[in-house]
Amino acid sequence: MEKTGKQDFLCRRHRRMLCSAEKWHIVSSLFQPDHEPVENGAHRRWLWKNSDHHPIREILAVLEGNSLNSLNRLIYPATPGTIFLFDSYEEHDRYYHPATNNVTLLWIFFLKHRMLARILQVNRGKISNARKELILVNSKIYDVVDEEWIRMKDSVLDADLKRRKILWLLSLLFLEMIEQDMAGDTAGSGDGNHQAQIIRAIHQHICSTSGKAMTVEKLARLAGYSKFHFFRLFKKYTGQNVHDCINASRMRKAKEMLKDGFLRKEISGELGFSCPSAFSNWYARKKDS
Repeated sequence: MEKTGKQDFLCRRHRRMLCSAEKWHIVSSLFQPDHEPVENGAHRRWLWKNSDHHPIREILAVLEGNSLNSLNRLIYPATPGTIFLFDSYEEHDRYYHPATNNVTLLWIFFLKHRMLARILQVNRGKISNARKELILVNSKIYDVVDEEWIRMKDSVLDADLKRRKILWLLSLLFLEMIEQDMAGDTAGSGDGNHQAQIIRAIHQHICSTSGKAMTVEKLARLAGYSKFHFFRLFKKYTGQNVHDCINASRMRKAKEMLKDGFLRKEISGELGFSCPSAFSNWYARKKDS
């Protein structure tokens, strides 16, 4: 029996959609997308200044409404049942084109050892609802999806078999989310404990990845807060300034790699600096701080 009282993360209609793999349209670089790319001049002009890429893997599932989204500079229809797979550093839309209207989206973010899911309603390019969130932790299914996504890039499977495998993995992941949701393991976005979970998940991600290629702006967007609010919450729940956390994580990794004999060029690339000289300047400033 479904729980009552507290609002569910997913409504019954959205649960049915996520359990209907035969109706999904997958857009991914792993195989030929199920949608053909489209030409839209307004969206393409907007995209030149509104494209994003970062080390975090993301899934975008369209639950309601029709819009457009991009993958690696190609624009695709985003219709109900369309699922975009954005691998690390793949380009996609940053925020939402002003023509995006009456659309409900499910975002899934892959952090280290945690998965953060968020449902958003977008009207005229703006998020118009109080977000709903779910954090999945210590999930074997989550770990399998994350690991297999990495492995599939070099898999000997042909495109059709890769697509079948993706459908199977997504089905398991969505069922895990639905089960956790029905068990009542969610919290509202204003709940202090939920805020703490999100901030600590991001803190762990920074430490695990040595802060590679993550700006404060991107971390705030990932957390779902304004930059100012994110600064305040990060300090509240970790006791650290977010800049200090990123720098400390980078410094630990840099010192480990220097000790192991890596060249500064290699360390610069590993930590996401634009060039070796940028790393050297940063290291000189921060090593004794």
